[in-house]
Amino acid sequence: MAAWSNWSGSVSAAPTAIERPRTEAELSAIVARSRKVRVVGAGHSFMPLCETDGTLLSLADMEGEVEVSADLSRASAPAGMSLAKLTETLWAKGASLIKQNKALFDKIEAQFGVPAPVIVAFWALESDFGADTGKLPILRSLTTLAYDCRRPDMFREQLMAALKIVDRGDLQVSEMIGSWAGELGATQFVPKHYV
Repeated sequence: MAAWSNWSGSVSAAPTAIERPRTEAELSAIVARSRKVRVVGAGHSFMPLCETDGTLLSLADMEGEVEVSADLSRASAPAGMSLAKLTETLWAKGASLIKQNKALFDKIEAQFGVPAPVIVAFWALESDFGADTGKLPILRSLTTLAYDCRRPDMFREQLMAALKIVDRGDLQVSEMIGSWAGELGATQFVPKHYV
């Protein structure tokens, strides 16, 4: 019998084996020969999900790479990949985008004083590198929110800024598409930050 516990020691188990397959073939063979299988993650949970007297399975060593679609809208990671490794991989993707768009980022930093890594961090976090910028007409959203009882002053200010964007000719009304809260573009800034 093996011994396992989560990081705090509040959940423990005595499985017959702790297996760490590297390939799908190894995983398949382990599952086929095991009477009972539980899968363990990083050991952070305080729930007794991994308690077993059968086989405890860690997918942390599974082979595979993070795959990022060409349009940067989706990333797929192999089972068991830690968030730390996924973050490291996606960070490298962001660094790659900085290199690919160096001239543009240099121009932005010279004009506005914002370094490329900060912009790319917002770009990744807010819209998955532009893959999800929202689908709602923000003038309608902001008008509704401007007369909502929770934060009307804030949203009235955003509505006025959005109307200014249209009035200046920066965007057409039909192009004012974004999130439910009126955020726009790949970095999902509110209209006031554009004017």
